[in-house]
Amino acid sequence: MTDTITLMTPARWRLDMTRPRHSLRCGLGACWHAIEHPSDPTYAGSAWGGNPPAENEEAWQQLYKLADWTGMSFLRVEVSQRMYEPEQRVFTWDSPEMRVLFRILDWCQSRGAMVFLQQQYNNVVWNAFPEFRDDEIGVLRSGPYSLDEFTHGIVALTEFLVRERGYTCIRYLGLSNEPHEWCCWRSSTQSPMPMLPAVEAVARELAARDLPVTLAGPDLVETPCSDVTDTAVSHFGAFEVHSYGGAYDWRNEHAFDWCYPMREGVEKFAAWVAYARRHGKPFFLGELGTFDYGMGESKPEPGSYDAALKDVEYAIRLANVGVEGFCRWSFVNRGNLDGQWQLVDTWDPEKECPRATIEPHPNSFYLWGLLCRFISAGATVLDAKLTGGGDGRFQRVFGTAVRNPDGSLTLAVVNDDKTAAPLDARIEGADQDSGFYRYRVDLADRDRKDVEIRPHGGFCACLIDTLPPMSFTVYTTHERGHHEHSPLLKNRLENR
Repeated sequence: MTDTITLMTPARWRLDMTRPRHSLRCGLGACWHAIEHPSDPTYAGSAWGGNPPAENEEAWQQLYKLADWTGMSFLRVEVSQRMYEPEQRVFTWDSPEMRVLFRILDWCQSRGAMVFLQQQYNNVVWNAFPEFRDDEIGVLRSGPYSLDEFTHGIVALTEFLVRERGYTCIRYLGLSNEPHEWCCWRSSTQSPMPMLPAVEAVARELAARDLPVTLAGPDLVETPCSDVTDTAVSHFGAFEVHSYGGAYDWRNEHAFDWCYPMREGVEKFAAWVAYARRHGKPFFLGELGTFDYGMGESKPEPGSYDAALKDVEYAIRLANVGVEGFCRWSFVNRGNLDGQWQLVDTWDPEKECPRATIEPHPNSFYLWGLLCRFISAGATVLDAKLTGGGDGRFQRVFGTAVRNPDGSLTLAVVNDDKTAAPLDARIEGADQDSGFYRYRVDLADRDRKDVEIRPHGGFCACLIDTLPPMSFTVYTTHERGHHEHSPLLKNRLENR
């Protein structure tokens, strides 16, 4: 496929295994909501629906198998207060949505994945502002009328999940999704309420109950670190924002005027990393996706090949500057609410019911899944310098190299040009006889559900190869057949 294509400037990559840069503390994964029935689905985004009923064992085993293939190590799991406290201090721990939540957390706990538990919205009549209680959209948008009752409820949920259910995988807690933008944290005047009083109250209560869960925030979209108040810093255990605006550096037509070249985003998020390090805290992206090609209803653009490859490239570039975790939006998604964001297809939009057979979603599952499959939480990002790999105007080849906690080495590299690029990678400090296996997704796999990503051997620490156009390639010391689960799951299970 690449024989007749003019090659770009050769990409020369020099990596030093003896010089670690930083840790990918949280790892890579996706958002996985447990919400099934918001009060008003027209304003609930796509953070609901698409999961099988908790009692459908066959469907959940299909879902678990696909999750196992990716080896996701970090998940943002979304809930609403309506799931567990539909009436004041009446907790429904056995509701259908809570049983779905248990299914998700069971996978995370048993696979050693880290969880960021996010309350997406409150969505309860009893604690909405009185002005909203007769309006389903108003109930969904409302912040808490009683902050004390909000605090009691969300901390009760956290304590139940950690202490009663034993989900030690829950490390971080978020209080409201995008409270200043999408905004389900509104006052009686419809303006966004300040989050700081809730952050302070919940942080105090978590500490008083000695719960090993800390708050993450501010949970805003594309916000700079300068927007975080000094008062809030002491209450956050981690800093976390969302990103949907990144676009290829070379792309000059955008679906939304607020989209920007990734090189600008790298600078913005590098500033976040520096800010977080000054306070001794991690920084991660709780949601990552692409608006640049459009979105809405059943549009396929969020899960298109180009968008999915861009998400992988952005994660690679941001991991190099110290971002410590990434959750792509989203693992399960109906795909007919605000675009086809899903990594797996669980919902039949024509019949409006769950699919009998759960399958990978084209492009996004294989591209993002391959990135997760061979890079684990706690991996060390290694010192590396990549030169060349450009088209004369823009850099087009980007890579990161990590050593996983099990000692395996993984190199992940994207070529976002429409021509092939020669790659010359030299790995200092590695055994020159070390064997590397190549795994790849390229344009031949575009829009396909039947992709098989098999290992190709014959590579060593002096690695010479050609990167096909618009491709993602992984070189790793792990040999793994396509139908096997991620090799990193075994190590995480042994070290739980």
